[in-house]
Amino acid sequence: MKQRVVFQFFIAIALFVTATGCAGLKEYKKAQDAFNLGASLEMKQRTGQANDLPASADLIDFFPTSGQPDMNLKPASYYQSAYEQVNKALKATEKLKSNEVLGEALSIKALAAWKLGKYEEAREAAKAAGAELEKEPDAGARDKALMAATGGLIAIDMAHDTISKMNKTLLDAAQKPENFTKEQATELYEQSKMHFEQFVFSRQISRNSIWQGIQTIDEAKMKAEPTHEIQRYLLMAQLSGLKNWTDALNAIDTAAKRLGVKSSNNAAKDWIEGQKSFYRTTRDGYLEKLAGLIPGGKTAPVYVSWEKIL
Repeated sequence: MKQRVVFQFFIAIALFVTATGCAGLKEYKKAQDAFNLGASLEMKQRTGQANDLPASADLIDFFPTSGQPDMNLKPASYYQSAYEQVNKALKATEKLKSNEVLGEALSIKALAAWKLGKYEEAREAAKAAGAELEKEPDAGARDKALMAATGGLIAIDMAHDTISKMNKTLLDAAQKPENFTKEQATELYEQSKMHFEQFVFSRQISRNSIWQGIQTIDEAKMKAEPTHEIQRYLLMAQLSGLKNWTDALNAIDTAAKRLGVKSSNNAAKDWIEGQKSFYRTTRDGYLEKLAGLIPGGKTAPVYVSWEKIL
């Protein structure tokens, strides 16, 4: 599966610079350029890959850079550079604050840390960035929404890793049902159910679950107008989370069928069917949102593609 981080490159949106000649501001500009180059490179590398999740065709319009990325490098090289430069810039906090770009600098740190897998640091930077952006008169709704959504984006990202491992365990077991006794099959199902309720969907608060990530992003969207461009990019992240969700359900369902759990355990059957029904309702709601945000609505290729894979 390659849905992990597919939505992440949606986040390379230009941040504005008011000056670049002073200590702190110069490093800030370098960090901005490096991050956008990394995101541009990531997008270019993913374009046309059959296993990628669909994206809007005009995505490239939101990746302005000062030049072209080196195609021989990895995006992480640029993200690392952005991370290092912005940390240098943040040593001149007062200079950034007086030029009203401290929030934007912290935003770059949050995004670069996220892309590098420094999740807790990214969360903290996003929280600090959000607070600063509220103080800056020229800060846009886009950046505010993005920082508010960062925790949700990270939750979906982190959940993907553990979901993929569980899916592999389940599907491997489904290939060799003769290796499992009834008790072992039931135990595996119960383990997968607990895992699903921790990392995919639970009505309890789990900050690293798909459901919590999607909900966090929904709350973040309220910081921007319904027609604002950031809405579409954040929705793509949510759809990526839904792809993880359906993959997890399908893996549990497949294993439960082939290991005989679904046919012999009515409670298991009812739970799986109930989860599938709730997923379909949730999926349909987000697909409706997608149709309302893209030109062509339900006839647009990007909508048709999402509808097919979800």
